[in-house]
Amino acid sequence: MRRVGSGVSREFQCVSTLVALALGAGCGDPVVPPPVATSITVSPADVVLEDAGVEAQLTATVRDQDGETMPDVQVVWTSSSRVIAGVSQDGLVTGGESGTTTVTASVDTLTAAAAITVRPGQRAVLQTIYRALGGEGWENDANWMTGKPLNAWYGVYTDNSGKVTRLELTRNGLTGTIPPEVGELQSLEFVALDDNRVKGSIPPELGDLSNLRSLSISSNELTGSIPPELGGLEDLLGLYLFGNRLTGSIPPELGNLRSAYELDLSGNELTGAIPPELDGLDSIFELDLSENRLTGSIPHQLGSMGRRNLWGPWYLDLSRNQLTGSIPSEFGSLRSLRRLDLSENELTGSIPYQLGFLGSLRQLDLSENDLAGSIPSELGTLGFLSVMDLSENDLTGPVPGALGELRTLTGFSIFANPLNGPLPTELIGLPLVLFHWHETDLCAPIDAAFQEWLDTIGDHSGNADCDSNGPPTKPSA
Repeated sequence: MRRVGSGVSREFQCVSTLVALALGAGCGDPVVPPPVATSITVSPADVVLEDAGVEAQLTATVRDQDGETMPDVQVVWTSSSRVIAGVSQDGLVTGGESGTTTVTASVDTLTAAAAITVRPGQRAVLQTIYRALGGEGWENDANWMTGKPLNAWYGVYTDNSGKVTRLELTRNGLTGTIPPEVGELQSLEFVALDDNRVKGSIPPELGDLSNLRSLSISSNELTGSIPPELGGLEDLLGLYLFGNRLTGSIPPELGNLRSAYELDLSGNELTGAIPPELDGLDSIFELDLSENRLTGSIPHQLGSMGRRNLWGPWYLDLSRNQLTGSIPSEFGSLRSLRRLDLSENELTGSIPYQLGFLGSLRQLDLSENDLAGSIPSELGTLGFLSVMDLSENDLTGPVPGALGELRTLTGFSIFANPLNGPLPTELIGLPLVLFHWHETDLCAPIDAAFQEWLDTIGDHSGNADCDSNGPPTKPSA
């Protein structure tokens, strides 16, 4: 008798065997499951679009359970805000209004996203600047807020690709405050807003202008502190904030401006100590911190500034502050220094003889301090010195005859010091046009040659002439 069940089973086994052979597997091999999407990623994950209409391509990578890519899987792209950025079904993102949105790639229940930031366009940023700085009252606002090319707007300069590189609105009647949006003009290399009536604080967003070479906002009405973020402007060549009402301390981060040639913070209301980190100003030519309320001692580290300039800066002005302590002898290492002004402080101690090493010095002003001791004879080696002011200190002793070697000296002030003795005859022949030595115990020799030379000086004043034994006999002119 034929068994139906057994026959069907044998036929099924034969068919299964044929199928398995066709697939290259034996009757006992497992059947391989089809690929299934198990993960999805989007790259890049963060995109910044610099303006409306700027595009960026996103790529979605889908992988199966074995980690293999699935290039033929259909991906669905969506944007959480098409107003900020739209996206095509090919993953092409197009910027719209400024802001941040999320673009998502989906396959079934799998999703991955990228953050899209659209920055305000250059034209929109400039319009914001115009409104914030009282553009309607500017002396010249030609073509601003019009549809003309940006380089036709007064004070705006662009490169060949149309990116704004320069904003120059000096003496143009600006008012109001600087908007933080100015930090969005990433291509800016030069900003000049001097001699206006700009108020408020300096936006820390200016530290985002990585291409900036010069920042000048002098002679305005700025208040608040100096943002430490400005220390991140690695390519900055000049920082000019003088003539404002800035308060607080000098950020030590400014010592990171290793490319800066000039740093002028004078004429503000800055307080605290001078940061020793300013010795990091490797390229500095001019450092002006005068007319503030700085306290503490002068950091000796400043003697190593300007390493890239061979021997240091040309101009160092720390005058009209409340600095105390002594003059660092390390200043003798600033061999390129042409002007050193430490006047109107509360400095004590003696004048370092190392200042005689400053062979390039033209002007030396140490007046109105509490310096004591004698005048170093080493100052007589300053062969290019034209002005030396040591007045209103507590200097004692005679005037060194070595100062007669200063053959370019035209101004010499030593008044209001307890100096004593006769003036050295070695001074004869110096091309002085100003010589003040009153309020001292010095006297002018009655030597005919000395008196004749003294009469050639148009502006001179002293206590008296010496008699034959040395004491003064009569007031000098």
